[in-house]
Amino acid sequence: MKNYIWILVFIFLSGCKSQIKQEKEEEKLLTFEVDLQQLSEKGFDDFYELEEVIKLETTDRSILGDIKKILAGKDRLFISSWNHPGILIFNRDGKYLYQINKQGKGPGEYLEITDVLLTEDPEELIVYDRSGRFLHYDWEGNFLREGKMDSYISHVERLPDGGWLTDHALAHTSSFRDSLYILRASDSSGQYIQGTVALPVTKYILPLRMVSNLYQNEGRYYGIPVIENTIYEYNYRDAEFSPRYIYQLRDYPVPDASKLSPAEMMKPFIYDYYIFNSEYIGENTILLIAWRGGVKENSMLTLVTDKKSKKTEVFQAIVEDKKNELPLHRYLQHTGFKGKVVAYTHPLELQQRTFSDAHSVGARLSEELNEESNPVLLIYKEKESF
Repeated sequence: MKNYIWILVFIFLSGCKSQIKQEKEEEKLLTFEVDLQQLSEKGFDDFYELEEVIKLETTDRSILGDIKKILAGKDRLFISSWNHPGILIFNRDGKYLYQINKQGKGPGEYLEITDVLLTEDPEELIVYDRSGRFLHYDWEGNFLREGKMDSYISHVERLPDGGWLTDHALAHTSSFRDSLYILRASDSSGQYIQGTVALPVTKYILPLRMVSNLYQNEGRYYGIPVIENTIYEYNYRDAEFSPRYIYQLRDYPVPDASKLSPAEMMKPFIYDYYIFNSEYIGENTILLIAWRGGVKENSMLTLVTDKKSKKTEVFQAIVEDKKNELPLHRYLQHTGFKGKVVAYTHPLELQQRTFSDAHSVGARLSEELNEESNPVLLIYKEKESF
């Protein structure tokens, strides 16, 4: 009789734990309905507070255009831009230090930077070359070693255990065999561990030159498959992908990629619906860029979601910090800023505008800089309430 009672208690407790786990998972999966035609009248500063301004020094060797990725490590900033074949390094005050430019066809050189990673222990800069190679350098640019992954990668992040989180966009390759997924986790040698969102069998490679749709912050890793408007989180400890945030865009339903031909894939996914990237996932907000190739108006939009209210504000691509009178660019990815949001503004844009407050941050920067100055980095923190 006692054994029977204990069995009942065990079954009851197991059921409770299972229900709690299920409820916990359901709480984490949030769905947001968004009307992209309704542009917000709010400002970026309604959600984020400006905390730091970094004026990047302009020299003959440090000229930057639009920024693609910023990596913060200890007292340095490593910056990859669309117009420079290398990585420019500044200190945290914005002083230019040096550059790492290894473009070429020789040993220890890359053809083109697809993505770049940074580790602090050991101090390594890892360049992923479009040819499929990982080139490891120390922080001074000295070549250390080379690795290779036999598949096309659009973007990549390094996991704490030495493994890789990779995004493969729409690249079909037979070397994957039974692991044809857009988002994949692999060990340090490139061996497949886990994946999510099956690659459409398109039989071709569609390289997308865009900012990374992978984001990592203090041990949490996220990715957005190009064929879904869903943000997935990868838990490297349990080797599990879980959907966390689903965006339902009014008038722009996501097509079923598995039913499309290669020719049809090009049109729907480049011209007919919005692709997400450049994400920031904070405690209270989600920040995204949504872009669409087939239109002139609203081809790129900035989305800011309040997790608590589930409301998403839609802005033009260059969103305005109204309080500080700053036009902000957010089409970039950043790591190493410990929960902060990074944006930048172009001095040329500041030179071309009229300010209502002569003492605003934007007005002061327009006086301190000229139209040929490098972009200014702007570091924001989330507001606790909106």
